[in-house]
Amino acid sequence: MKSHLKRLLHGMGVPRYMFYFIGSWRFFFLDLPKFIVYTIVDAAFLFLERHTTARRYQVAYGADLRRIPYFLRRRGGDAWHGQWAYRIGLWYGIMHRFLYPKRDAVIVDVGCATGIAAISAEPFVSGGGKYIGIDIDSVNTDFCSRHYNASYFSFIHHPVYNAMYEETQPHTLVPWPIVGGCADAALALSVWTHMNERDARFYFKEIARILKPGGLAFVTFFLLDWAHEAANTAETFPLKRGSVLMHGSRDWWSILGHTVPEIAVGITEQGIRTLCADTGLFVREAFPGYWKGELGLSGQDLIIFEKR
Repeated sequence: MKSHLKRLLHGMGVPRYMFYFIGSWRFFFLDLPKFIVYTIVDAAFLFLERHTTARRYQVAYGADLRRIPYFLRRRGGDAWHGQWAYRIGLWYGIMHRFLYPKRDAVIVDVGCATGIAAISAEPFVSGGGKYIGIDIDSVNTDFCSRHYNASYFSFIHHPVYNAMYEETQPHTLVPWPIVGGCADAALALSVWTHMNERDARFYFKEIARILKPGGLAFVTFFLLDWAHEAANTAETFPLKRGSVLMHGSRDWWSILGHTVPEIAVGITEQGIRTLCADTGLFVREAFPGYWKGELGLSGQDLIIFEKR
């Protein structure tokens, strides 16, 4: 697909990862008509919801479902309204367990996309705290800056390369423009599942740098552990140990034969130990994802790290 057409579609709201599917007959004859119909119905539903629903229609006090963007602006892996509502409640519940009763927390959201976790985090920052969203896609951060306009929200464009989401930016490792030791929590939801080893280790050190002592990092992975080995996921999710991702890594794996390895990156348990050894963070708790065929909280495995 021509680069100028990509820029046009992306500016209209089409996520970059969709470019890998656009061009097939299935997209034009099956997916595109459904997207058009859903976009119209979704816009009508959200209009009615925002203008007729009382503020009490929330997951919890402060987590306002009326902040959910329109369909073409919902990015970060989930697009349907029901998925967003579920994820917002899920991440609100997880943060409530570990952050309550804080209402003045500082929360950094790495790979914020268009703000699904911002809505979940709002109750914990709205009493004098701060939510900082970081994303490598300027379209996302520009949208978020307009859409989430409360004073405790801020968004940072981090212009670096990623083969899956932003292939036009420099291949450099750049620290985040965030003061060290400021954050009570860091979120990275479906971010480390799209990083090679070099990037994963560098930015995990950044998480450790920005956390306060006792701060928590909520990071999702495709964890290649004993449960993965026991599960027969080859047909439902083809992330199997079959191909070294790049640079001879032993612990970061991708889908065999895929032209863009960062489409789905798995990490071994030794890889997790490497991240901890690099940073001094330790695993406080872990929850399996349902990608392995288990009863999981979310699709990916969630690991909660703590800074000593």
